[in-house]
Amino acid sequence: MKQFLYILILVLPLSLVAQRKALEELQRQGPGLEKTAGIVDRTGGTHDKSNIRHFFENRGKLYPRRVSDGPDGEWPANSKREYIYRAAPYVGIPGNVIQGRFTTNEEWEAMGGFHNPTQTGKLSPAFSDRPSTWPASGWPVKDEQGNPVIKSDQDSYCAYSDSNNTKGRLGIVVYQTGYAYGMKIARDMLFFKFEIVNVGPVQRDSLYFGLYADVDVGNISGGDPEWGDDKAGFDKDRRLMYFYDGDGKTTEWPGAPPGYFGFAFLATPQQKGITDFHYMLYDDDVDVDATQYGYMASTPDLYNSVQGPKFFHLGANAPDLHYDDPATIPAEGLDILGMASSGPYSLPPGGKLSFVVAFVAGQTLDDLLTNTATAQLIADKDFDIGAEAPPPPNLRAESADGRVILTWDNVSEVTRDKYSKRFDFEGYRLYRSIDKGATWDQIDRNANRLAGPDPVPVVSFDKVNGVGADAGLKYRYEDTTVVNGFEYWYSLTAYDEGDALVPSLESSIGNNLELPNVVSVVPRQDAAGRTAPRAVDVAHTGTGTSDYPLTVMVGDNEGFSAGSYSVAFEPVARVAIGNLLSVITASIAGTAPFQPWAIRFNDATTFNVLNGVTGAAVLSDQPYTSGAAITFGGLSVTITDTNSTMLASFYPEEGDSIVIGPGIRVNRGVQTVLPLQPFTTSTPYATSDGVTLQITPTTYLRGGRLVEGNNLSVATTVFTSDSVVNDVFQVTVTAVDPGASRVAVRVTNQMNAVVAQNDTLASGDALTFKGIRAVLTFTATKMPSVGTRYEITTGIPIPLSYVDAYAFATTGATIDNNAVASELSGIRVVPNPYIVSSLFEEEFGELRREPIRQMRFVNLPPSCSISIFTLDGDLVQTLYHTSGTGVYTWDLRTAGGREITTGVYLYHVKTETAERLDRFAVIK
Repeated sequence: MKQFLYILILVLPLSLVAQRKALEELQRQGPGLEKTAGIVDRTGGTHDKSNIRHFFENRGKLYPRRVSDGPDGEWPANSKREYIYRAAPYVGIPGNVIQGRFTTNEEWEAMGGFHNPTQTGKLSPAFSDRPSTWPASGWPVKDEQGNPVIKSDQDSYCAYSDSNNTKGRLGIVVYQTGYAYGMKIARDMLFFKFEIVNVGPVQRDSLYFGLYADVDVGNISGGDPEWGDDKAGFDKDRRLMYFYDGDGKTTEWPGAPPGYFGFAFLATPQQKGITDFHYMLYDDDVDVDATQYGYMASTPDLYNSVQGPKFFHLGANAPDLHYDDPATIPAEGLDILGMASSGPYSLPPGGKLSFVVAFVAGQTLDDLLTNTATAQLIADKDFDIGAEAPPPPNLRAESADGRVILTWDNVSEVTRDKYSKRFDFEGYRLYRSIDKGATWDQIDRNANRLAGPDPVPVVSFDKVNGVGADAGLKYRYEDTTVVNGFEYWYSLTAYDEGDALVPSLESSIGNNLELPNVVSVVPRQDAAGRTAPRAVDVAHTGTGTSDYPLTVMVGDNEGFSAGSYSVAFEPVARVAIGNLLSVITASIAGTAPFQPWAIRFNDATTFNVLNGVTGAAVLSDQPYTSGAAITFGGLSVTITDTNSTMLASFYPEEGDSIVIGPGIRVNRGVQTVLPLQPFTTSTPYATSDGVTLQITPTTYLRGGRLVEGNNLSVATTVFTSDSVVNDVFQVTVTAVDPGASRVAVRVTNQMNAVVAQNDTLASGDALTFKGIRAVLTFTATKMPSVGTRYEITTGIPIPLSYVDAYAFATTGATIDNNAVASELSGIRVVPNPYIVSSLFEEEFGELRREPIRQMRFVNLPPSCSISIFTLDGDLVQTLYHTSGTGVYTWDLRTAGGREITTGVYLYHVKTETAERLDRFAVIK
């Protein structure tokens, strides 16, 4: 990026290049995207689904005209490392080149009908993931049946023509499609397809398509002139033009060293590729059509002119005029830009030429080349990757005092792979960011070069299936390593098993808060006098007899209200192996044990039913009939082949396996807040409204306590569960031999019958009885007295059944006004005194590098006013706090929007029943 702060040093003897860049940057800092009178179709928007975030306009400008419009080749996403200053497509014939690079002569103009002109707020081109941007006719790209054709995680579409052509209109229209992927294998690239159509009556010969690229590696607005040490590279075979930093370092970008950024021509007519490549100094670039065509087409006229040395640097490539030699760039680098072009072509009336260009990034040249090869494969497959990761789960976050509670659903687990038709989900990975998604771990890769580029998750969960860590699936995680008042971002991804052909694929770590798997949360201090929502009246309500307890944790979301919940169990069937597309239903048909079963097809016509616990077959070589009920173990399962048009490979076949087992469903009143999904004990399940519940098996050992006497400890374990009974045992010391450090012990049950005894038991010895092993511990200097008695309670757990059920209720948050009044003395201002560069200040952004001034009032009641005065009694600002948190953040501005000055201020906190007056200081 070129610098706007350099206006401060224009009075110094800068080069003409630096002066020009500084002045142009000042122009970029003006107001947002404006529309010329009568031009109503101009829009701009940002691709933000891949790891390259990039803004473009729908008039031949692949860059923002102002820094405030959006990111410009930002890689990695949210890092504020913007590689591109300008990038733009050129189309030219001799003497007439159409471009949008020069802001004083923008020859491309937007065409209407390809986006929604009634969008609220700033207009955007059509993006596939934002239906509100689509035109009334729907997504602009359709198949022969009129169905939307969407290739990537985020397609974009727009069109523009040369209606502003200052040399005379050629009748050229460009239909531009963008493709962005979030998956790891394709995230470091961004694709643009340019379909160039001749809508005029004249054939256009000797036509060239070019991509102008000015990349500034290591630069940041307002910083050092890092644009001056850039270098370019060119790989003809890979059809790649790329840029990198000359000395491989910059003080402007913290963290890892600057990387490589390139532009690959992945598809061109007649497979011509890049036919011409030239670099030039930024200040040598001129808006002269003959010159522009000259370096796009490498014409001898330009080469032999006095201007030739500015645009031709042939080096070892001489006398071939078509390719510059990057070795001619000085070792210290230059402020350069590049033009890669392809031609010549003939374009008759109604004809079309298609070009595909990829923006590709990599930390090293090898990374860049690897990513370029991947981009080529994707383009060759017409942007159909042929594999996909599971969709990301819907992530929810709750703030609490010193912790963050995260919950999610299981949509990733119940979605088939689009290609294999299998349910191949394997696990979840949770990432955390403390810089709003710029980085997703806290590893300094400058200091830890071996850490690799991939972020390290906070925690991972996966299925217990012999693949990976077998950590088990969870739907709740509590992060206690957080600090109140700081903002944290979390992203939860899902990944699949992978196979011999395609490695495990992981859904993308989100780049913005619009995505379902990305949340932002600020751990908070609870408001004074406020009691958070809680669960009450937890009860077993079914006709079953299970003694498994239900634990309920209620999220403290704003607006959470009281409600009544019911928990029920039903059988759930799902495909475990294979790509079976038949519809499967399961229901109770008798007294069904609460256990898993499996239906495994021997071939397309017969199947076995297996006990999921023992693996034994309960039905063998059963004939298969679509729609016929299969009854076993008190369950009825029906497999129905949907219709005759279903491909044969998706009908039951050898090896297909269906798992049937217990499922859980939770309703709040009549609303389902946890849809039916597979159930296992000891797993926390999260409802859509923020309640987490968990059912845990009871243990055989129900408790132990010293009832009478002293100096005796007893540790109990189960060694034979089949021998355990429902009983209460008394372990009594009947005699003590201090000299031998031994005791005599008798164990009796509730009926006072002796079940075990030992006359000479030393410390550390064990008694065994009714499946229990009890180890007694004491010391020789402090022997237990005769009559000392330890009580042990045991019981046989009663497992769950389909007829067990639970119910509970939740309360809303409550406020104790008396507690509010008594706790007002705890109100504080932090930091106090306020000093510029407080840790609580967030940086304003890449453009200004200016922190947001802010301080916080803490320990507040849920509802209050905060009036701020000078020491003279002048009112500065009145703030109104109404939330369940005890924190209010103030931007240190007056009611009129001005920043307050250095000084001491009074603040007055007032509720309906109490008030408090105190002071704070500001030092700037």
